[in-house]
Amino acid sequence: MRKLLEAFFRHKWLVLLPPFVIAMIVAPIAYMTMPVAYESVVGVWVDRATYLDPRAQNQFVSAAQAQSSQLTELLHTRSFMVDVAQRTSLAPLLSSKAGEGRVADLLDKGVTVTAVPNGTHLLAIKARFTTPQLAYQVAQAVVDAYTDRNANQLVDQSTTAIGFFQSQLDNAQDAATKASRDLSQYALAMGYASSGDGAPISPDMQSATAFDPQFADLQAKARFAQQQVDQARVALQNAQQSSAAAAQGADVGFQVIDPPQMPTAPVTQLKNLIVYVAAALMVGLGLSTVVLVFLVAGDRSIRAETDLVPPVRVLGTLPMLKVKHRLPKPVRASATRRAIGFVAGSALPAPRGTR
Repeated sequence: MRKLLEAFFRHKWLVLLPPFVIAMIVAPIAYMTMPVAYESVVGVWVDRATYLDPRAQNQFVSAAQAQSSQLTELLHTRSFMVDVAQRTSLAPLLSSKAGEGRVADLLDKGVTVTAVPNGTHLLAIKARFTTPQLAYQVAQAVVDAYTDRNANQLVDQSTTAIGFFQSQLDNAQDAATKASRDLSQYALAMGYASSGDGAPISPDMQSATAFDPQFADLQAKARFAQQQVDQARVALQNAQQSSAAAAQGADVGFQVIDPPQMPTAPVTQLKNLIVYVAAALMVGLGLSTVVLVFLVAGDRSIRAETDLVPPVRVLGTLPMLKVKHRLPKPVRASATRRAIGFVAGSALPAPRGTR
């Protein structure tokens, strides 16, 4: 550590110049060669549907954060990327694998979806590309593709849910019909009901239930089957109502309030410039570290007794002077020489003939 500090302060300009020189060279080159970019922004108001069960939603994440995460994940899927590209002038590139990879890279770097800071409902979709037409087309295509996907997904989910509850109702009705038929046949066979409309005869149904356990069991099965039919019918009606409400409220949950505009001027890419300068500084610091290590490794000067390798003998060392009070700079050198001369003279033997 002592040698590193000595080498650093001895060659401080050589060590400190590389970061600043490299940064000063990279900054103008990056500014001159940085491509022009145009940006189109879409403002979307998102909200959760109040008619849905709140327990099925994550209450710890805002609606804007949930939609932002979902849309960002979709942008990394091939199907959604192709759907967006087909709505823009990038569609011809999809004819080859290389072109498709180029489109995926452009969309990954050019499209960002973020929730407005300190906001819970406002979503910002930014499309930044080299031409204003492409930026506008991609911004509009992302919104259209996401809206169409949500609409299709809602239709698929509604169809699946209604079909499921309809099958449950059909099965419950079949079971209720069978239970009612078994009860009627047993009642006719035992004389508890007439052969016409199934009305009870003497003794009444309550007496038959009390004295005939099999009849009571069939009657309980028929009632349970009818309850299942009623429950399945209510569930089907709720699914139909929820599907209709979701279809009507889809525009409210994802509503474009600031449509994309055609950019008229390029945007400043200060962030990219700062990244390039920071990278240049890091490279310069790495180079300075390498130079400092080489300076220390190539230094063969002796500054302490520990730097000597035996069997070298030490004839003398210069004393370390610790001045309590700082001296003025003009007299600092002469005071040091006098102090060293006094210490050296006191160590010599006195001349002969002197007291």
